[in-house]
Amino acid sequence: MKFNIRAKLTGRVFAFGAVFLMSLAPIVVKFGLRQALDPIPLLTVRFWLAAITLVIVVWIFDRSALRVPRGKWLPLVVVALIFGLSFICYYVALSYIDASIAHMLVAVSPAVVLLLLFFAGQKIGAKSVLRMGLVLAGLVLLVGPSGSLNLVGVAFGIAQTLFYGAFLFFVERWLPDVPSNTITVYVDLVVAIQLSAVYAFLYREWQPMTTTGWGIIIFTGLFTTALAHFLYVSSVKAIGSGETALINPFETVFTVTWAAIFLGERLTAIQWLGGGLILLSAFLISRRLAAPLPVQKRPSTN
Repeated sequence: MKFNIRAKLTGRVFAFGAVFLMSLAPIVVKFGLRQALDPIPLLTVRFWLAAITLVIVVWIFDRSALRVPRGKWLPLVVVALIFGLSFICYYVALSYIDASIAHMLVAVSPAVVLLLLFFAGQKIGAKSVLRMGLVLAGLVLLVGPSGSLNLVGVAFGIAQTLFYGAFLFFVERWLPDVPSNTITVYVDLVVAIQLSAVYAFLYREWQPMTTTGWGIIIFTGLFTTALAHFLYVSSVKAIGSGETALINPFETVFTVTWAAIFLGERLTAIQWLGGGLILLSAFLISRRLAAPLPVQKRPSTN
């Protein structure tokens, strides 16, 4: 019993550690973008550093995680490419809108998963419709009334949310029997290759990096990507994906806090209300998605 309590506590610490580290990435990157740094080179080198670090760590401590089950290579590559598209859209969005706004849009991703489940044949109950309504109301309040947000940035932010929600959905559908460590390592590696292709297409040659740029790359690559992913996977193993998902909305809370403190970003009262509705819906939808399904019966999504 004591062992289970200790394991649960450790898993929660890992989960909060992961969301804390991931919440720092938008702040550091936004600072770099304000210094006129290009997002694609930053993102490309960041993922190569993270992927190489994770491969080395897994090679030393869990070499079996480098083996991909037969028939899973193609779906693994596809979900990784979708994940890469979400990151590209997010980094581009940060070039146009505040980090706090961009990350509140990220919190819509559980609603995307729920919508994809509906399209896949799951019934949507009244409670789920209400939760989706909270998302839409929150988006309208967050983006609409002020009229001051850059629509290009908002469009890329919403695209990021759609791609990330699709990534979560297809990982659950296509790779349920693939170990989390395996998914993490190869997703980061495939994304690094994907970004390299985008980099080569856009620039054709190596772009010189400033000292600030290298600092951002090292910090985000080692801490907010490699270490954060390791902690996140460890938390899933300790407390399960359901409880870990319930902690995810805190990443947005942390990000908005850091954006206000370190970047001087401010939201209007209406935007705070919209963001609050989005976070509430994210928590409620995550709790519904995390709930186990009864045996021998496929209920509607409530």
